[in-house]
Formats: sequence, structure tokens, C-alpha cells
Amino acid sequence: MNAPTNLLTQVYTFSLKLYPRAFRAEYEEELCAVFSLVIETAAGDGILGLAKVAWRELRDLPFSVVAAYVSERRRIKMQNQMNKTTKQVLFWTPRILCVLFALFLSLFALDVFSGDSGFGEKILGLLIHLVPVYIVVIVLVIAWRWEWIGGILFLGLALFYLFQVWGQEHWSAYLGISGPLTLMGVLFLLNWKYRAQLRARP
Repeated sequence: MNAPTNLLTQVYTFSLKLYPRAFRAEYEEELCAVFSLVIETAAGDGILGLAKVAWRELRDLPFSVVAAYVSERRRIKMQNQMNKTTKQVLFWTPRILCVLFALFLSLFALDVFSGDSGFGEKILGLLIHLVPVYIVVIVLVIAWRWEWIGGILFLGLALFYLFQVWGQEHWSAYLGISGPLTLMGVLFLLNWKYRAQLRARP
């Protein structure tokens, strides 16, 4: 490589420092390799060929740099928006799921109204049948403040239900009760693991 081509290569390499850091990390090596091939081809036409390459690069440089920064800004904005959406989904999903699960369990308590017992006995039976709902709500209150404790408690409830009714119910009962409990436990543990990011202001 003679002096003109060597000089052009050094100038081009230096000009890449004008681009965003992320752009350079991803494309710098490839751009330098391509420019070296272009320079070798242009060197066959002598100084005039090298001058054309130098002019073309100098002419396109401002537009390329601006386009790179605009693209990088859009990428960062989209990434921040995705991170914000992901954090909101991860934070609210186990909480909403827990409320829905409590409502689902409360439906089973309505069976007490199908009997011939008195109104007072039905109310008492309803309160008793709602005990699982009370437990879920209490664990939700705990998990809202201490995610890791809530996650462990939900997983414990899932295992407790399996041990209590194993072999007595259809597999769909295990899936319908222990499944959501396990899912909520895992999601609350993820909340705890990424607590700092979830609680941070956007």
C-alpha cells in the first residue's frame, strides 16, 4: 500500500469516529474492509481514481453521520419504550392475574345458595367457602410489598393443593388451581429479581 492509499485509509478510519459509538461497534470493521477494497480498485486508476473516492466519501460523510445519529436515536427511543412496556406488563400481570384468580375461586362458593338451608346458614357457609379467596387476597397484599415472600407463598399453595387432592380430582382441576398459583409465584419472584428496574421511574 503506497502513501496516498495509506493516507486515505487513515483519514477514513479517523472519520468513522464521527459516528455513534454503537454504530462503530457494529459496522466499523466491515466498513474499513470494504473501503480497503474500494481503495485498491481505485488505485488502479492512479491519483485521479483515488481523488474520486476521496471526494465521494467527503461528499457523503455529513449525510451518513446525520443519518446514523437519527437511526441511533430512533433505536434508543424504541428500546426505551419497549423496556417501559415490558416493565409495566411484568409488574401488573401477576397482580391482575391474582385478582382474577380470587374471583374465579369465589364462584365455587356460590354453591351454598343451592341448598334448602336457612339464610343465616347460607351466609355462614359462604364465608367458610370463601376461605381460599381470603388466603389468596392476603398473599396478594403481602406480595404487593414483598414480592419474594408472595412468590414463595403462591408456590407453596400450589404444592399444598396438589398434595391435598392428588388422585381425587381430574387433571384439569390440578391445572386450573395449581397452574395459576404456580404462574403467579414465578411472576412475583421475577418481580422481586427485577425490583430495582420495575420500581425505577422512566
